[in-house]
Amino acid sequence: EEYKQCRSGLISLQGVARGVKSRNMVAHWNACATDLERMWRGKAARMEYTTARNRVIKVQSAFRMHQCMEEYKKCRSGLISLQGVARGVKSRNMVAHWNACATDLERMWRGKAARMEYDTARRRIILIQSAFRMHQGVEEYKLCRSGLISLQGVARGVKSRNMVAHWNAC
Repeated sequence: EEYKQCRSGLISLQGVARGVKSRNMVAHWNACATDLERMWRGKAARMEYTTARNRVIKVQSAFRMHQCMEEYKKCRSGLISLQGVARGVKSRNMVAHWNACATDLERMWRGKAARMEYDTARRRIILIQSAFRMHQGVEEYKLCRSGLISLQGVARGVKSRNMVAHWNAC
């Protein structure tokens, strides 16, 4: 009976030990399952966060690209307008320079034409004046010559009369 009692105590003790061991094992399994669930939920949350973050980054990237494209279009449009204004100013300045050069050429050509016309007129006037002065000189020469011839005739007449009077007196 002692044996039976001892055996029964041992069996009870084994039952208690197995119960403790089982409960400990179940508690360990619960802890491991809790850890697995926690890790799985963490991984799932991280994956969900990463997916959401990547989607947000894509949306932000697309929005920023849209903003940059709009800003680029505005800048490009402004630059094209500025280039047009600059080309217009450059063209107008070039045309003004060409007009100034053309005006200078016309002024020089008119000046040369006027000088040539003046020189031609001056030469013709000098030629006419020279001919007129020569005509005046010839007329004056003829007048002087006829006066001298008349004077010579008078002088010869006086001399002849004086000689005739001297001959008559002798």
